[in-house]
Amino acid sequence: MSDQLTAYLSQFPITDGFVMSTKQRCKLTYRDIVLEQYEKLRRAGGYRQKQWLVPKDSTIVIPKFDSYEYQLFMEPGSAIWGYTFVANTGGGDVESPKATLSFNIRDGCDDIPVFSEVVTQIISGGNFSKQQFFSTLLIVGKPGLLNVEICNTYDVDFAPAQLVLYGGEPAPL
Repeated sequence: MSDQLTAYLSQFPITDGFVMSTKQRCKLTYRDIVLEQYEKLRRAGGYRQKQWLVPKDSTIVIPKFDSYEYQLFMEPGSAIWGYTFVANTGGGDVESPKATLSFNIRDGCDDIPVFSEVVTQIISGGNFSKQQFFSTLLIVGKPGLLNVEICNTYDVDFAPAQLVLYGGEPAPL
């Protein structure tokens, strides 16, 4: 990109559905560096913002020492840029159990995992993770299928737990 075009574009802040922030500054933080990688996608008019929930119904019980498997269909060409893993053990004044939940995402066509390791989180007292950004965009190819597995390694049945994937899908023409 030419220096003149870069200077011109820097005058217009991006307001979008990805982070809803117009005051991006040059900071050497992971968030700002990752968002710089997504600038072309954020300026593209051919994508609309989308969240995918796994499972869609957050009341599904995950049996003890077992897992919940789900196939997530999306438009081929969809881009995923981050996730949040949400779980709630009740919280409040009552002593809540601690549980270890984990998830894994694999491509539905060639079974290649998105992460090199399973993502694990200890859930206690209404805990949930903050939004996590991928270091690069995950572009979903044809046929637009991801396999998601959420595991419960705690000794009691556990509900609710939900994975939220953030990204964009190609807008219809």
